[in-house]
Amino acid sequence: MTSVNRFVSKIEIINFVLFVLKFATIEVIDNCIKNSLFPISTFLSILTHLFTLEPTEDVICGMEELSRMCSFLDDGRVLNTTLTSDKWTVFAPTDEAFENAFESIAGLTDDSILDIMKYHTVPGDELKKDDLICETNLIMGNDRASQTTCSTHSGFMYQRGPGNITPRTPRLIAPDNLACNGVVHIVSQILLPEEV
Repeated sequence: MTSVNRFVSKIEIINFVLFVLKFATIEVIDNCIKNSLFPISTFLSILTHLFTLEPTEDVICGMEELSRMCSFLDDGRVLNTTLTSDKWTVFAPTDEAFENAFESIAGLTDDSILDIMKYHTVPGDELKKDDLICETNLIMGNDRASQTTCSTHSGFMYQRGPGNITPRTPRLIAPDNLACNGVVHIVSQILLPEEV
């Protein structure tokens, strides 16, 4: 199982438990547990997780494949504040995305790289995947717009900047990783506010 599939599975389980909690009676929940549709330990673990969500920065830094994004968050200059306060939407590129963009960003100044990292955040807003509207712009943490696009053919959703040209368009590969103060969408590429 790939790491992205692991996140999708967690989200599917959490959504199932939320559905059960919203619409099911205690009898139905009890029957699901008794009939081993899901073990009680899984059910209790998910409930505990739902009521003890971590701050956005901890969610990112707790994911093995987001270690490079985590290292940028450790630098207070990236966000001018920490992700442990306010509301945030973060489009977090995987470590592989950083490797793919290494040649493009290697010659940039520290200020330019910090600007690109701010371009991965939407401060003051908690936008889940269902809140993102295709073909509309978001104002990012560096005060520049990125665009949400959707493929009618594949059903994929993308968040791209003017510097993202196909095939390096950042696709939401694991959206809706919830935090107590926001949401993290794992993306396949780095969002670029301009061509580099």
